[in-house]
Amino acid sequence: MKILCVVKRGVTFSHYRLISDICKLNYSTSNKRATVDNEEIERLINFEWWGPTSPCLPLRSFNKIRVPFIMDGLAGNSSDKKTINPFADKKLLEVGSGGGIFAEALAAKGANIIGIEPGQELVDVAQNHCDTNPDIADNKPKYICTTIEVIFNFLHIYYEFNN
Repeated sequence: MKILCVVKRGVTFSHYRLISDICKLNYSTSNKRATVDNEEIERLINFEWWGPTSPCLPLRSFNKIRVPFIMDGLAGNSSDKKTINPFADKKLLEVGSGGGIFAEALAAKGANIIGIEPGQELVDVAQNHCDTNPDIADNKPKYICTTIEVIFNFLHIYYEFNN
């Protein structure tokens, strides 16, 4: 199985159908929550993610550094880094997408991105904001309420039977 980690909380993969299949999984009956901190989810639900006085404002500002870093890393050794689209033919998965701050910034640069988050309320926050963001009207991130354990198990099965 080949997965390229692009950041601590994101991976790339090339099978979009995989995500649509993951959507069909019954999250509520899954006991695959080893990395989920329910107290953190409760704390994050009460955040003001997108307001002008949001405690997430520094995180949004950090996108000015981390988005170009990801783009540069994906462009690799290409001699024409300024002209190529490093997101072409790639799908990005952000693990722990929270309110969608990083996913939206990547989508605005052309990334085809899916964010996963174990708290449905956080998925709703992210989805509601991206639905109102005109900068990504033609390229909205997709958000799924699930965990990395479910994704990992599904990837393992998918690659075992399809490669």
